[in-house]
Amino acid sequence: MGWSISDIGHTVLDAAGMVPVVGEVADGANALWYAAEGDAANAALSAASMIPVAGNLATGAKWAKRGVEAADAIADTGRTANRATDAARHADEAVDGARAAGRGAEAETLTLRGTSYRLPGWEMQPLSYTKRAPEETAALRQAFDGGIRKDFLQDLGTRNADDLRAAGMTDAQITRVAGGRVPQGYQVHHLKPLDDGGTNAFDNLVLIRNDPDHMLVTNHQNAVTRGMEPGDTRQVEWPMPSQPTTVWPDRPGGGAVPLDGQ
Repeated sequence: MGWSISDIGHTVLDAAGMVPVVGEVADGANALWYAAEGDAANAALSAASMIPVAGNLATGAKWAKRGVEAADAIADTGRTANRATDAARHADEAVDGARAAGRGAEAETLTLRGTSYRLPGWEMQPLSYTKRAPEETAALRQAFDGGIRKDFLQDLGTRNADDLRAAGMTDAQITRVAGGRVPQGYQVHHLKPLDDGGTNAFDNLVLIRNDPDHMLVTNHQNAVTRGMEPGDTRQVEWPMPSQPTTVWPDRPGGGAVPLDGQ
């Protein structure tokens, strides 16, 4: 609540009205001032303040009234601030949504051999890519080649045969996977690369069609990490499936699609 000259003047006279001898004069002046402003209620309270004892109660009533008005003003300010905070939060959410939508659209476009492809079902995700020391990457790759790939495929072919069948694989292909062997035209892909911080955990692996899907992702990796040395960190956009999957494409006719006119 802003204080006008009138508010200040009345408050000073209210305070003076509490002083013996001069108080009645101050209360009288205050009553006349209120009356001139057309404020009959406060004029009456100021006039009553001229009466001993009762006058103190009247002055207290006026101050209490101003306290309530100030509290209401503060509450209004708080509500206004809350509304502004809500509006700012909604604006931030809208910006985040727009950024997310932009990432989703961007992620569907990858390039290979001069041709641009859409990759429906994948999206770009921000990744802080820190290049591993080559000996660490080599050790992880050796463990993968030495048995983890086979274990993953056996698990996939026995426990997730329905996923493979839904992806359009034949019984012969599924049998091959269950035997720990990669079907022709496929690769086992690390979603988060070993070169960065990925692991050989099964939830970081997916059986993916090699050409063009896996080659598109590998080509993107080579492009965004070119020139990095061990220990270097770079903020990149990384292609990842929008939903968890064990095989890609996850349905017949799915996967990478060349853009029109290419």
